[in-house]
Amino acid sequence: MAMETLTLSALLGKERERTLQELTRARTPEKAEQVLRALLERLHFGYAEGAKSEEARTLASAMLASAGTLAGLLLCFGEVRVWERGGSEAAKRHLSPLGIIFILPGVAAVLFACYAALGYDYTRISPKGAGILAAGMLLVLLGGFILRGRAPAAQKKEQMTEVFIDPEATFRTLSAAVLVMDRELAESAARAEEKSAREADDERRALGPEIMGLFGALLEAEASEDGELALARVQDVRHYLHTHGIRAVDYGTDTARYFDVLPGETTRTVRPALLAGGELLSRGLATGGA
Repeated sequence: MAMETLTLSALLGKERERTLQELTRARTPEKAEQVLRALLERLHFGYAEGAKSEEARTLASAMLASAGTLAGLLLCFGEVRVWERGGSEAAKRHLSPLGIIFILPGVAAVLFACYAALGYDYTRISPKGAGILAAGMLLVLLGGFILRGRAPAAQKKEQMTEVFIDPEATFRTLSAAVLVMDRELAESAARAEEKSAREADDERRALGPEIMGLFGALLEAEASEDGELALARVQDVRHYLHTHGIRAVDYGTDTARYFDVLPGETTRTVRPALLAGGELLSRGLATGGA
């Protein structure tokens, strides 16, 4: 049974109920962003554990980190409540027109009483003049009090706005973003497989028809169980190596440094050493000693 491909969408589906509950409890956009960042971090760890390749793990990590940075853009808002909180400003003094109405007659009465007293006998004031003077002064005082009175306190209202997150819409938006990430991961995996197949094809082409024919001949000798044919094919191998500047040397006193030697009663070459221009390509194997 083939192993199911790990996707971010599958991991997100397992987090659905928990995420919706946490978004519902989040009372502010800031707390909702924290919920999304924590979720994206869990997706990162979950995918990193099951990713098939280091390339997929690195790409998923980069995309999830970018989504965490822009978590605020994934939020969807639902209900908005607007309410007012009342208050009052301190009372301020102001000039009242009514005070002027009282002051003007009062001043006139005082001046009239003083004029009457100066015109007759300023050493004494008649009872009538004294009454006019007292009334005028009373009007002046009353007008001054009204003139400097306070205005009624003005009402000041403060408007408050409360925004609530829509958990379902937010989760759908996040799911759409994660689906895009899965698509990019799938395309990246397809590109990696195509590159690997192309490199393998290039390696096969690099072998060429000559070496492929030689391999085929060796397999033919094995299948035929014909010793003479097998020996003939070995000579074909030596000829192929020679045409490419590679020598297959046997064990001897001059070539012993190219071999690993096993204990044995007789001295013989088990596997030739391969040399190219004096450079050792592959160590040989021999038994006994020179």
